[in-house]
Amino acid sequence: MLAVSNIAYGLTPAGINVTTDLKIGAVIHSEEKGEIEALWYKGGEDQTARGDKVVWGFFYANPQEVSWGNINNPEVYVKIWFDASGRVDVNFFHVSVPSIEVYSDYTLDNKYDLVSTTTLENRYVRQYYEKDVAKADQQKEDGIAKAGYSQKNSPIGYYSINGAKLGAIIKTEEKGIIEALWHNGGSDITQRGDQVVWGFFYANPKDVSWGSQNNPEVFVKLWFDANGMVYMNYFHVSAPDIEVYSDFPTDRVYDEYGTAIQSDRYIRHDFTNTPAGKLLVTGLTFKCYKPYSLLDVYEPSFSFNLKNTLDKTISKFDMHLILLTPHTEVPWAEGDGTYSIAGGLVSGQTKAFGLAPNVYSDFGKSAKSNVCDDLSLRNNINSLQFVMFLTDVYDANSKAIE
Repeated sequence: MLAVSNIAYGLTPAGINVTTDLKIGAVIHSEEKGEIEALWYKGGEDQTARGDKVVWGFFYANPQEVSWGNINNPEVYVKIWFDASGRVDVNFFHVSVPSIEVYSDYTLDNKYDLVSTTTLENRYVRQYYEKDVAKADQQKEDGIAKAGYSQKNSPIGYYSINGAKLGAIIKTEEKGIIEALWHNGGSDITQRGDQVVWGFFYANPKDVSWGSQNNPEVFVKLWFDANGMVYMNYFHVSAPDIEVYSDFPTDRVYDEYGTAIQSDRYIRHDFTNTPAGKLLVTGLTFKCYKPYSLLDVYEPSFSFNLKNTLDKTISKFDMHLILLTPHTEVPWAEGDGTYSIAGGLVSGQTKAFGLAPNVYSDFGKSAKSNVCDDLSLRNNINSLQFVMFLTDVYDANSKAIE
């Protein structure tokens, strides 16, 4: 096989065999440890009706090597397309900060055929094999959506953590405009206190033949930086144009949007978090409970852990609550609430909260009558999504922190 752009680098990764014919690998240039081999997470694979095969996953940093390494913190997304014609496309999408070398070896001859460097500027690399020739392309990306495209749609979208909402519209040849479905991959918190969410949008298999939960169309990485910035990153991994939308904090009106295309695949939407949004909320759950054992009466309640990441003691917080069936426009319950913390929550402290909303409040009344009083919904509470995000926090003198 004729290899193009086969360059000598330092550390050569052991790599991983994703199929019997293809091996891939990645090396991260970290500030802390220098060159480290990235670990591989395989997300899934599928085959189209036409006979194409797709494999997707990502490389992540070894948590034993660097503090920010985490299986829920992708550094390089990968989508491999085995075309029915025989061509093999290995697509790498840089979703990190440090430079990362990416490798591929087709036909497994004990040496890599192609190696390329992905960076903050060169985020997209395509290594492909066709007719016994190996080639690689790189594409510069600045995160700014290309001008001249109109985004007039308003997808129903999906809620993520901390009041973030996102949506995507795929412009298909077969069905025209269709809304993409969301696959939530995972989330975690770094040792520094950053929060990360990863996932992807895919085409509904009911809409198009190539739609599959194992055929990503747009990879997504949400980064809630401990310093207060929020980055919503979208990486186009498809053929048709795809509109992406971001809302933060959600008010049902998308704040940012753009169209991702083959020649401009990466779009980033930046937001500045509020002091309330910087606090870490984890372990969020909603349930209906029986306050009186002898009565067949159920009341709404929710619980969560809250860590004060600010440098001030918190005495009170305001919150917005939403209970809904995922990917629906009208929630079962929505409203605001306020809670005063007895003794306060000092800087760095984490506390578990179990709260029962006032059943006469907008949220409490609707949650009780629409969900807790409904046997079917009450017994399928895990099918609902509970969204809670803080809107304001107050210091020890009950003054709003700005």
